[in-house]
Amino acid sequence: MSNKQIMRTGRIQAMTVLLFAVASLLTTPVVATNHAQDPAPPTTTPAAACVGVMAATVTGVGGNAAESGEALRDLLVSFLSGPSMQPVALESRVRIQAIEEAKQKGCAYVVTTTATMKRGGSGGFGRVLGQAAGNAAWYIPGGSGAAAAGRAVSYGTARALGDMAATTRSKDEMRLEWTVTSLAAGARPGSPRSEKLKASADGEDLLSPLVQRAAESIVETVMK
Repeated sequence: MSNKQIMRTGRIQAMTVLLFAVASLLTTPVVATNHAQDPAPPTTTPAAACVGVMAATVTGVGGNAAESGEALRDLLVSFLSGPSMQPVALESRVRIQAIEEAKQKGCAYVVTTTATMKRGGSGGFGRVLGQAAGNAAWYIPGGSGAAAAGRAVSYGTARALGDMAATTRSKDEMRLEWTVTSLAAGARPGSPRSEKLKASADGEDLLSPLVQRAAESIVETVMK
């Protein structure tokens, strides 16, 4: 076979392969992809941060200090409750025990609070004690004039908070101090923060606005 014949045969074979390839592409069904119908990737909601709240240490107020401390704790829990925060009221009154309780309940933080009332007026509590029943209604769930957080607490807590407000006199000053402690290994001890308010009238509620400020600060600390 001459060289011309060999070259002609090669060209024919190459053309044949090309025609088969083109035919194959034309007859292969095209599968359309619709990305709009692809399932959306699953979304995950971050778990709410668990924060253990101890009963507060309360001094300088009338009534039972232990009940007042529990009432303050419950009020703080009501302010902290939300989609990103899961506050837990701790029963243990000793700090080291409370930390263990918080760990058992899956909490990553423990909050301790101290409320101190400094009397600025003269005389005792007699003149305003008679107002306790009326002022307590501000906090009773569903009571007229109650704050939103007040309506979220129990009747017993509401009564204790009302009694505390009822014994407040004009020029009295309340100071609230709180500390957020991380339970993570190697975490540094939390630094205490505080706020204070002075009453401008007898029976004024100083605790609720102070607890609200504390709650806002605690949320900022935990969510950093």
